[in-house]
Amino acid sequence: MEGEVRGRTSEQVILIDDEFVKNRTSVKLRIGPTDVELYVPNYIDYFILKVVSGRPSDVRDIAALVWENDIPDGLDDRIEEILPSPSIFRTNIIESILPDISDKRFVESWRGTFVVNSFDEEAKEKVLERIRGQLE
Repeated sequence: MEGEVRGRTSEQVILIDDEFVKNRTSVKLRIGPTDVELYVPNYIDYFILKVVSGRPSDVRDIAALVWENDIPDGLDDRIEEILPSPSIFRTNIIESILPDISDKRFVESWRGTFVVNSFDEEAKEKVLERIRGQLE
């Protein structure tokens, strides 16, 4: 990464600033007999990456993240810090994330991805409420 992550459009740019690097977490992933150390973004930066990307697989991840961890604290400030086009965040929420989660087939799609039944229509509505609250 040369200081930014680029998506499919010119607005889908996330800056990799000092805070992004400083707040990352080290994790070990076992590949065969070997442990490989990887660095992953903290929750707020990871959440922004997912929303800016907005692919269907990201939408399911966003629902899981919000369901388990809620909306990250300090999100609005962090969006302003690392998104050259901050409006892409809100646009993706309105045009992609909310419609996909609102779809009547979403719960089954989510269950097919995560292979658990604990996410249900009630959980979906809570996730939608939390995400909509971010828009206010």
